[in-house]
Amino acid sequence: MPMPCMICLDAAKTQRAAELIATGMSDGKVAAELGGVSRAGVQRHRVNHIIRPAQDRLAVLRKGTGPREAREQLARAAAADAPSPQEFADAFLGLKAQAQKLEKIEARLERLAVQAEAAKSANSVAQIAAQQLRSVEVGAKLAGAGGYAPAKSPADGARRGFAVNIILGGERHEVITVAAETQAIGGETIGADDF
Repeated sequence: MPMPCMICLDAAKTQRAAELIATGMSDGKVAAELGGVSRAGVQRHRVNHIIRPAQDRLAVLRKGTGPREAREQLARAAAADAPSPQEFADAFLGLKAQAQKLEKIEARLERLAVQAEAAKSANSVAQIAAQQLRSVEVGAKLAGAGGYAPAKSPADGARRGFAVNIILGGERHEVITVAAETQAIGGETIGADDF
């Protein structure tokens, strides 16, 4: 059977110990001030009868605050007319945005190619030409042109599109799928907005 707390047995010692511990006094000094209690006894009392109950009460008060804060943050974002995740993805990852980025890259590569030719640097010209070819390949992949068009399965029909996987760390990730054109299913035309 465990020994009872020598401080909790006396209401006056319990009150005085709480006051002394709250001031930040060391366990040894609290024991000397109270008298008849060891430093280890004061430490056990502080841990088991002051700190742990306070932590338990705090845990009860915090219960559900994570989901509640997340809901409040979503409500604030909705009230602030923030774009939806799909609108955000379309703005930064959509075909139009990708085409604009590709145009900038191609213009930069062209400027570098002219400079490399003027400097008569054969290695630089070859490297820049390879990058320009890769730029054309990326554009063809985005447009689904030529051999870069996605394979059509019977269940998929004429639907083309792409998916972006965003890995945010740990197990958390988000998948954004965009359909590039409409298709007819059972006589009904379904477009990208319907997905």
